[in-house]
Amino acid sequence: MVWDIEILKCFSCEIFFAKVVLPAPDGDDRIIIFPSFDEGFGIPIVEAMNYSLPVICSDIPVFREIGADAVHYFEVGNEFSLAKEIKFLLDSNEIRHKLIKNGK
Repeated sequence: MVWDIEILKCFSCEIFFAKVVLPAPDGDDRIIIFPSFDEGFGIPIVEAMNYSLPVICSDIPVFREIGADAVHYFEVGNEFSLAKEIKFLLDSNEIRHKLIKNGK
């Protein structure tokens, strides 16, 4: 499986975040990944939910407050935790759709 990873600039703020484009049979081919050690507010998470995109982000309090059950979390600074969450969402259309639904 080949992933096309791009770094995108959030238009409404000065934050950069990763967009991972991955092949999916149902056409839902994007996951927003927002790794951060510390944030005042996670605007890219809100924007991703607004565009019906599933989100994986760092497990920090502000992201838990914003994302609640509409986001999947990985342990801060742990690339294995991030890889596990990416694989989990890649392997489960049902979970991706649930995250999108919960984010609306």
